[in-house]
Amino acid sequence: MADQYEVLCISRSGSDLNHERITHIGGKNSEGGKWRITQEKAIDGILNNELEFYMAKNGKTIKIIVAGPFGKKYLKSENDPDSPLDLLGLPDC
Repeated sequence: MADQYEVLCISRSGSDLNHERITHIGGKNSEGGKWRITQEKAIDGILNNELEFYMAKNGKTIKIIVAGPFGKKYLKSENDPDSPLDLLGLPDC
């Protein structure tokens, strides 16, 4: 079973393209310590079934998934159509 982590913040690049704006995701582990990893490592962890990420929005748990099957891969919530709008709404790490 994959380790699960709640995403509470992101780090942004200077890109104007929504699907290229996230460089890192971060949060707190079960002991309260902070964690932060690159988007690429998060994508690899998801695709290898080693890591799972989620976020809380309006009292609901939303799974973070990998998008961009025909181009550059990026993270987004399962609720977002194409752009990672839910993640981009999080504060900076």
